[in-house]
Parts: sequence; C-alpha cells; structure tokens
Amino acid sequence: MKPCSSNGIFAEDEQRMCSRCGALNQPESLYCMRCSAILSVVEAQRVEEQRMHQEEVVAKVVEKLIEQAPDILERALRESGAMSEIKKLETQKAGVG
Repeated sequence: MKPCSSNGIFAEDEQRMCSRCGALNQPESLYCMRCSAILSVVEAQRVEEQRMHQEEVVAKVVEKLIEQAPDILERALRESGAMSEIKKLETQKAGVG
C-alpha cells in the first residue's frame, strides 16, 4: 500500500501489502490472508488493549487465589506445567544476574 504523494494518506482502493510475507490483501483487510499478520494499526492497538485487559483479569484471579486458596493455585501451576516454566525462568534470571 503506497501513500498518496500529496498527503501521505493511503488510497482506499489500493491493496495492502503484508510486511511479514509480502502478500497483497484487500484494502479493507485487517489481517493478512496468507500469514494472519495484522495489517491495520488500529486493529493492532485494539488487539494489544484486549491482551492487556486479559492479563489484568488473570492477575486479579491469581491474587485472589494467593490470598484465599494457595493450595489450589500451587496444584494448578504444577499440573499445567507452569510451575516448571516458572522455575526455569527463575534459574535463567539468577544466572544472568
């Protein structure tokens, strides 16, 4: 997608080129039809805001579990494999410092 020379705004009828794979997509496409990369800055911002909100919700749930049911949290972390991942990250962090 090329900006118009006069004002830098993209022409609405031009195809969008994916910066990841180079595929040409329809002008209204939010995602690449070949690799699913986000093509729209507005959509990228929306997705990031949604991801941040989800992380906030998960953090609140974990805080409540720590306060009210630490045994359930520990079991869930252990059974999901997340406990071993956390230990790996802690080991890596300790090795760097």
